[in-house]
Amino acid sequence: MAGAARRAHTKTRNGCMTCKARRIKCDERKPHCVNCTRKGLECVFGFQQLAGARHSSYPPSPNSQTVASASPQPWTSSTSGPRSLPKQLYDASELGLLHHWSTEAAPSLNSGTAHWRIWQMDVPMIALQSGASSYLLLGLFAVAALHKAYKLERDPNYTLITTATHYQNTAIAAFRQTLPTINDGNCEALFAFAGLMVIFTFCTPHWSHVRFFDDGSSSEDHELEGSTVPWLRVVRGSQLILMSKHNTIKNGPLAPMLGEGDIRDFDYGTSKLESALAREEDGRLEALYGLWADDLTMPKHAKDALDAALKYLRRDFTNCHVAAGKPVGGSSALLIPDLSLILIWLFVVPEEFVVLMEQRQPQALIVLSYWCAMMCRVTHVWYAEGVGKAILTATRMKLGEEWIPWVEWPLSVAGW
Repeated sequence: MAGAARRAHTKTRNGCMTCKARRIKCDERKPHCVNCTRKGLECVFGFQQLAGARHSSYPPSPNSQTVASASPQPWTSSTSGPRSLPKQLYDASELGLLHHWSTEAAPSLNSGTAHWRIWQMDVPMIALQSGASSYLLLGLFAVAALHKAYKLERDPNYTLITTATHYQNTAIAAFRQTLPTINDGNCEALFAFAGLMVIFTFCTPHWSHVRFFDDGSSSEDHELEGSTVPWLRVVRGSQLILMSKHNTIKNGPLAPMLGEGDIRDFDYGTSKLESALAREEDGRLEALYGLWADDLTMPKHAKDALDAALKYLRRDFTNCHVAAGKPVGGSSALLIPDLSLILIWLFVVPEEFVVLMEQRQPQALIVLSYWCAMMCRVTHVWYAEGVGKAILTATRMKLGEEWIPWVEWPLSVAGW
């Protein structure tokens, strides 16, 4: 009706994960919202709410049958330091998830390297060695459930998604309490779980492009308050563990995951640009220096951070071209065999560059968009599918129109 006042839409920031996956508004009633109660669905709230509530036991698996039961003692915080999650025997559903992890999820993590064997064999052993590593086992359950949902391509009641989120919520609470007490005995479990958090962050199916930049207007929940690029803080978190206990991890079963040499070396693994496509794309990257080189208003420390980020990106583009070989079908499509060749950039860029991204500095966002172009070429790693385009979409929305010509090429790679 013309002239009628339109009711304002009130966004919800703390809705349950099931309502988010169904893309409907949640009334935020805990422990079970009205929508989930009416539909008979499991109601699970996000990382921030559950981690803050410090849930005290393992999450129940929907429709599971217990193989053997043992009443777990509540897991609570202590002034004397973090306590281990209680030991308990696992039900049939959890044993099924562990089997799925070993037989299907772990081998699918990255088809370009043999690291999946470490995820398949060594990481579960680390998780099972002691109760202190139980959060790692819950992380394996979580990613296995998400991979199972991906393989099935159907999860009508969101059972697998909510189960995965529930396991991850509980694990994160224990991980956060253990992290301040990192030592030689738990650093491998912490490092492996940080890797699982990267996978979970990328592959959780209910995210959209708004998740990648949190400006307070999004209805999405974020596990890292105070950061406007929470996904990047999650990814870089494993580096903090590695810096603290590098020698211990280097001498253990996870050592092959660290690679050879120093990943911060600008010449790390690079070879000559032999293909015309590689030279063309390196030329596009080199042109980006012009965005800030002559800017007299930009402080030197910001220029240095942008220079370093772009130099690392040129290095990693080169390594991707060398690893991929000839373009697929004579086109600009590349089959990049090892996802780590792309993800490594997120670990090595200077902290100052991350700050520039958080400040929505256009030049930093443009450099990020070229990294997204590499991610858009990943089609064989399930948890990375669509991530490059989603981040690029968010980046495009944060740039003013005067900057759009600088990201036309990444947008074309993404299929815009």
